[in-house]
Formats: sequence, C-alpha cells, structure tokens
Amino acid sequence: MIGGALWHITKDTDSVVYAVDYNHVRESLLAPCALQAFSRPGLLITSARNALGTHPTRRERDRELLETIVGTLR
Repeated sequence: MIGGALWHITKDTDSVVYAVDYNHVRESLLAPCALQAFSRPGLLITSARNALGTHPTRRERDRELLETIVGTLR
C-alpha cells in the first residue's frame, strides 16, 4: 500500500488516534508512518487485517512491478 491515513482527534484532555489503514514500513517513495509522534493517546484504534499475512521482499515486489510495466507496454 502506498500512503494511508491516520487522524489525531483531541477534545479537552482526551486524545484518540484513529489509524486503520497505514504502513509502518519504509518504502522506496515514502517514509514509514510515525505513530510515535503522538504522545500516549488515551485510545488507539487500529486494524490487524494484515497481521498474519506474509509479504514478499522488496526485490520480489520490484520485479513484479517491472514485469507488469513491461507487459503492459508490449
């Protein structure tokens, strides 16, 4: 996934971080999500959708991307 979004919601002294669709790994184009920038929110809402999945290496992803680009151009 490229990009993603998270929200930091505050009201008075309460703080909520809503981070459901984000990437915490450094990618070629983007820096990882900086969740540590939020100092101890009262509530963190997140997702574990891809927690048990295995991800291909960057080299494999780059190879697949290049194959897709070359195949499309042909």
